[in-house]
Amino acid sequence: MRSLRCSALLAPALLALACGQGTPPRELRVELPEVVTSADPVLVHARAVQQDGASAEAKGKLEYRVTPPDLAQVRSGGALICQRTGEGSLAVTLLGVEGRAKLTCKLAARIEGPLKLKIDATAGESDPPWSVVDAAGKSLDLPLSLTSDRASVVQVRGGRLVPGGVGKATLTGRSGQVSRQFPVEVVRTLSPEVLPIDQNRRISYSLDAGKYRLSLKLASPHRITVDWLGAPYCAYRGDGAEHVAECTLQNKGSVSFDNPAFLLRGDRTPSTEGVTLQEVP
Repeated sequence: MRSLRCSALLAPALLALACGQGTPPRELRVELPEVVTSADPVLVHARAVQQDGASAEAKGKLEYRVTPPDLAQVRSGGALICQRTGEGSLAVTLLGVEGRAKLTCKLAARIEGPLKLKIDATAGESDPPWSVVDAAGKSLDLPLSLTSDRASVVQVRGGRLVPGGVGKATLTGRSGQVSRQFPVEVVRTLSPEVLPIDQNRRISYSLDAGKYRLSLKLASPHRITVDWLGAPYCAYRGDGAEHVAECTLQNKGSVSFDNPAFLLRGDRTPSTEGVTLQEVP
């Protein structure tokens, strides 16, 4: 009888060994990245802690279960593939012992923001105006890597845009598996000395050689005349409340335009109300 009882007690263990399953571990620990940011396969690591405390990579038939099921799938060999953005869990079972780990998938679908960006060098550093979103358009708190093809014009430092000299550059943004390019224009707003002319009816700025953009925004429509000394081909005449005149001066020169205060109120006090002068690429 004693022999039979011993045989009966040993039978399950012998059967498990015969099937190549071994002894169930005391604990199963599942290891996953804190956040999965790619649809590429991620290998799931399961460590089996034996009764004596020894730990090793789990071997044998592992069963995987993702909750919720549509968050990800696990292929043979433990290759996990995120299928959408979301949070859930992954359970791994070996010989009846289950281990569980939190699963967070954040899959970037695109980078959203302005197609073109204009930066004023006089404003200093600024935060990038782009964000990473998933397929549903939900913003993701994923890092956005930005690189510039012309660091002398604009560079990225500490995650912020740092303008340099006036010019044009292209920023390339990358997050996960998505990337996008953004044209950037760096301008410089100028505040030259105001020189009244024509009995204060007009204003003049002295300028060095370069390319400039003069913008005027008036409270009401008026005819504006803009003349560029040294570049008569740039002369501007226009009617309306908003005016933009551009010119490239090959040598030192100046720009003169109607005094906004005189146009709007007949006031001969020199005024730069609504006037912006920028050096542009």
